[in-house]
Amino acid sequence: MTSPRVLSILLVAALTCSAIANVQAQPSLPVNSYVDPCLSVCPAGDIIFHVDMRDADNNPIFNSTVILDFGGCPDLVLCPLTGSEPYEVTGRLITQVAASGAAAFPIRAGGVCGGGPEVSIFGNGFFMGGRAVSSPDQNGDGVVDTVDGAILTAKLAGPYDRTADLNCSGSLERGDESTFANHLGHSWPTVVPTRITSWARIKMLYR
Repeated sequence: MTSPRVLSILLVAALTCSAIANVQAQPSLPVNSYVDPCLSVCPAGDIIFHVDMRDADNNPIFNSTVILDFGGCPDLVLCPLTGSEPYEVTGRLITQVAASGAAAFPIRAGGVCGGGPEVSIFGNGFFMGGRAVSSPDQNGDGVVDTVDGAILTAKLAGPYDRTADLNCSGSLERGDESTFANHLGHSWPTVVPTRITSWARIKMLYR
């Protein structure tokens, strides 16, 4: 027959093991993690958004699950995938498992999101922050063209608008025009772009 003292010791040991298991099951708090300060997208998927998951000791959190929630951005359109993307799309969620702890999202999308609703970013279940979305495809029709140029030109002439800050400078200036020009003519894989017009020609037409 087991004595009460032995039973007490066994009970304490069992509770201790259970507590340790529960702590280990919790996701690591990404206190040293990094999220790009700006989120910009292009239908061609050639703008990269970075999230780097790190623990309290600044070590990479391997096999991290990073989720971008576009549910609050109804004007932003997620483009059809080609199958080569390092992420999955489920509804308005984009998910990537970062084997090394660092996730790079070449998001195929158009349209913008700002002025209130933002994209919510989660790493291993923790809220990492929100970001407005800019894009050279300002109207979200899948093609970067003169129509988008006119929209961007109007924004550049007004007060600061995060959805037009294409180069993430914190201001609206020529750098945003140059970034737009670099993406002029880009489109979804299934969309045929219209005739490309130079950025200088666009400014002459809409100013």
